[in-house]
Amino acid sequence: MEYVDLEVYPDLSKSKEHGLMLYQDVVSEIGTGLTFNARLAIFRTDSFDSGIGEYEQDLPGTLTVPVLYGQGVRWYLLANYSLFESLHLSLKYVELIRDDVKTIGSGLDELPGNRDNRISIQFDFNL
Repeated sequence: MEYVDLEVYPDLSKSKEHGLMLYQDVVSEIGTGLTFNARLAIFRTDSFDSGIGEYEQDLPGTLTVPVLYGQGVRWYLLANYSLFESLHLSLKYVELIRDDVKTIGSGLDELPGNRDNRISIQFDFNL
């Protein structure tokens, strides 16, 4: 659980903002060479200013820290599999569902609807 209590000073007037995120991780190793990481995060903040940065497990060599703001749910499933000693496969599916908006993003990055889902695949070959 993470909580934000913030004082904001827009135009010399003072206001308070709050943010809350509840999350749960599940990590499992099935057999040899197959691992799963899953997370469910539920969040609610007053604005982007009180958003909460969420560190996520990701593909090897990738750092992901999305800022969750507004109201919604973000979840992901990450699978890593060692096909051989020198060949590894990583797969991640992420979905963000915002309850407080009709579109996500703006301009050329705007997505219709309140869902953003992504799939990432990575093959690593070690010599």
